[in-house]
Amino acid sequence: MIARHGAFEYGLADKYRFEEELGRGAMGIVYRAQDVRLGRPVAIKMLHPMLTNELGVARFQSEIRIAAGLHHPNIIAVHESGEVDGRLFYVMDYLGGETLRARLQREKQLPVDDALRIVEDVAAGLQYAHDHGVVHRDVKPENILLADGRACIVDFGLARALSDVDTQRLTASGLSVGTPHYLSPEQASAEKEVGPKADQYALACVLYEMLVGEPPFTGPTASAIAMRHITENPPAMRLRRKTTSVSIEAAVMRAMEKVPADRWGSVREFNAACNGPVVTPGSVALIDPVKHPRSSRSKSVLAGVTLTVAIVLAVLGLARSDNSAGYAVDDAIRWLTNRTLDSMKVVVVPSSAQRSSSAALIDGEVHQALSRWQGISVPAEEEVTDLVAPNTSRISLARARAIARSLGAGRFIMAESAPLNEALKVRLRLFSTRDLTHIRETTLSQSALGSADSASHALYVLLFDGDLASRHEAEVLETRSIAAAAHYLLGLRAERMFNRPSADSSFTAALRYDANFPSALLALSQVRSWARDDAPDA
Repeated sequence: MIARHGAFEYGLADKYRFEEELGRGAMGIVYRAQDVRLGRPVAIKMLHPMLTNELGVARFQSEIRIAAGLHHPNIIAVHESGEVDGRLFYVMDYLGGETLRARLQREKQLPVDDALRIVEDVAAGLQYAHDHGVVHRDVKPENILLADGRACIVDFGLARALSDVDTQRLTASGLSVGTPHYLSPEQASAEKEVGPKADQYALACVLYEMLVGEPPFTGPTASAIAMRHITENPPAMRLRRKTTSVSIEAAVMRAMEKVPADRWGSVREFNAACNGPVVTPGSVALIDPVKHPRSSRSKSVLAGVTLTVAIVLAVLGLARSDNSAGYAVDDAIRWLTNRTLDSMKVVVVPSSAQRSSSAALIDGEVHQALSRWQGISVPAEEEVTDLVAPNTSRISLARARAIARSLGAGRFIMAESAPLNEALKVRLRLFSTRDLTHIRETTLSQSALGSADSASHALYVLLFDGDLASRHEAEVLETRSIAAAAHYLLGLRAERMFNRPSADSSFTAALRYDANFPSALLALSQVRSWARDDAPDA
């Protein structure tokens, strides 16, 4: 039996008979009840009373009404909503079963076929909603119900209703709203316009957790996790669960790209990619269709996969006559999965194993300047030199990339020196480990590199791009936190777009990472001053 809730239950007594409490969380309590008039079981979600003041009955009803218009087998239907005893509520179909969170707490990691089946169901429901102009915005295991052999999505409309809520004030009052573990970078950056690809990102995070056993990003605080969504690539899935196929990992990593345009075109495409041809380490073959009917494909697809890998090997020069086919395929797989590298890990690669004392000094100074940034991981110089063959006269870009990739670094810097009049100039070049893209470069004298200020400037030019970053370099260099710097620049961008709520959120985040960041404090004060000036008179 339920623990009675007095006036709330009494206010709905003419419509529903409460039977038991199904669960409770930060947002409120869910009850099982009987619809008195229709004689059917329903689930009633009663929200925390503080949300009534924050949301307002009219806005809440409007958003839930949109959700009530969605009719799909993989979406829990909503029947009505309202306010009783100062609490907002809505009534849904009751299917029994358990949430995906409950199953993950019990099993931690799911069989691959079970995880793919859940993704397929959730993707079908999300695709239907997206086709009807509705974005969920809060896809997570708690909002996925497993019942009657299928996975269904709940809480459509609630996340959008909560999008304008002052979560910091609610959190300060002891109410936790939302979870950062499945937050898309655009949501973590407090962008107002959030599209269907945010749901795709979140669903990829859910699949990652179902297979690996924990979300792609964790951390001590919600803001720390949100920052990792913005700045880092997720750790490789196959490092944590080696039976994960390359095709699934590649599908997840693309769905979790930082820029929405770089993700799959839709959740339907993401689901199709997850169920595409299965490539496992050491082989380019499909899993036995009898054992894994969901992954079966025709022989022509297998031929296409083999040809694709062959092309990759040819283009990259990975195939060598003295290597076995298995070794070549492993090289191709490493290339195909290198998008899992940590973009916040940067390696300084020497130009040669036989460096002069001045070249070694330059590399050391670059390494030291880079290490001054908090939040950037810099492998020790010894780790790098251990990977360089002692007889190597000059390290090629391909070899530098291989060194960076073996250390899990998403980027690497190469420093080269050349005579300039009576001194030496140093050319610093930043590359992407993933595809060898030449990101940026800068040149300065070796004597300037020995100066802490000049070295910081040089590294700033490499790490931060754009007119906004260049015009505010002196302000940004007041902090040594890469996260604080990134949030500060996000705040400046939002300020230029007259998006003051987003600017306020970004400057506040910058100060959480560095409470002694003067320019961030000044900018936040200015934004809040403008907000007060614009507020209507009481």
